[in-house]
Amino acid sequence: MISKTAEYALRAVTCLATHTESPASADILAERTKVPRRYLARVLQDLAAMGLVSSRSGPGGGYVLAQ
Repeated sequence: MISKTAEYALRAVTCLATHTESPASADILAERTKVPRRYLARVLQDLAAMGLVSSRSGPGGGYVLAQ
């Protein structure tokens, strides 16, 4: 059994792996993964701190899998 945080992180990474045309915003990821946006934002920050995802702020920004 895995924690909710781990499950949400897996959902986000899976979604990012299939969303390759442009960075995905936290709002888009929350909608696609059915994860509460505020919780997902924290999960994405943790993933970025670990180097698994990259984030860009501003227009056209969002999250992508790290290369």
